[in-house]
Amino acid sequence: MINLNTIEIKFIPPTTFRGARIKLTSPRFESSVTISYEYSNTSWSSTYELAQEWLESKGFVCEYMSEGRS
Repeated sequence: MINLNTIEIKFIPPTTFRGARIKLTSPRFESSVTISYEYSNTSWSSTYELAQEWLESKGFVCEYMSEGRS
């Protein structure tokens, strides 16, 4: 049985106090994590790639990606 989970990704722009961040939210488990957007890594061309790399570093396998607006 395949266990799938949707992760919502949101870019949070920088403020005068904090740098840019990315928020990953799992509606299924009602939990979220916010990670810093690292400008020094030029291999990331999008917020999605940064989120995917972070998820894979935590042991998740990213099978599909879609975009939508809420």
